[in-house]
Amino acid sequence: TPPVDRDIPLVDGTWEFSFLLPQENQDISVDLADGQTFHRDAADPLEATLTRLLLSPFLVTVEFSYTTTEEAAAEATAAYDPACQYPLDKWITLFINENFLDAPFYFTRTDGTQVSFSQLGGTSGDASQPEQGSMTIRFKEVLPLDTIESVTIGDLTIPMP
Repeated sequence: TPPVDRDIPLVDGTWEFSFLLPQENQDISVDLADGQTFHRDAADPLEATLTRLLLSPFLVTVEFSYTTTEEAAAEATAAYDPACQYPLDKWITLFINENFLDAPFYFTRTDGTQVSFSQLGGTSGDASQPEQGSMTIRFKEVLPLDTIESVTIGDLTIPMP
């Protein structure tokens, strides 16, 4: 007869599962940021500088800074609705940050497949600081770093060490 797939508890009750992460001197994360610049796409003149790109099996954090150009401020001002809840200066910051955060963010795996950051888990971002942006994605599943060939943010691709 074929095997039957079912759950049979060994012991009834409430259980907690825990495991130890490596000690500080055995960090499992990779910091890939070294001041490299990127654009949302090749046609976008607005440039950002990576201040942090931290990748671990559990999450990825991207932090960047940029200088607001007159052109970017004019584009944001043209899209401004005075009836919105933000003053113009805050709107410009949010608008530019959202443009950067709309850039392609993905991993290329060692088998050549591409996986968008957003496919892997929940996203949280911070666009509250002028000329700075950040995004953290906590993965739904553990991501083995040895399966990642490179990380792409906008028009910048960074190979894994």
